[in-house]
Amino acid sequence: MDELLSLFNDDSELCLVAEDVKSGKILGFALGVILKRPQSSWKYGYFNWVGVQKIRQQSGVGKRLYNELEKRFKQKGARIAIVDVENNNPPGVRFVEGLGFKQAESYVWFSKNIED
Repeated sequence: MDELLSLFNDDSELCLVAEDVKSGKILGFALGVILKRPQSSWKYGYFNWVGVQKIRQQSGVGKRLYNELEKRFKQKGARIAIVDVENNNPPGVRFVEGLGFKQAESYVWFSKNIED
């Protein structure tokens, strides 16, 4: 059993949930991971996914989730936080820019469709 539990106790992965204390309903969530590049002592905090109920967007929930996840990245030794947003999502771009993120000029993202 300990061996099985150890598979789920990866200290590099983080998950936060925002909950309405009155109703108990989920307002949003944030998933992140600490990345370490080979041949480097630097750690990076990568925001995998953040979601907020549509009705609660622009209420500060997403910002609080990002800020808390960034705080935890720092606690785990990350020196840089990374987030990606699709270029056809202007509200998402404005949101992360408002959090202080800058567009990386040298980043190239590739994808491959692996569906049959």
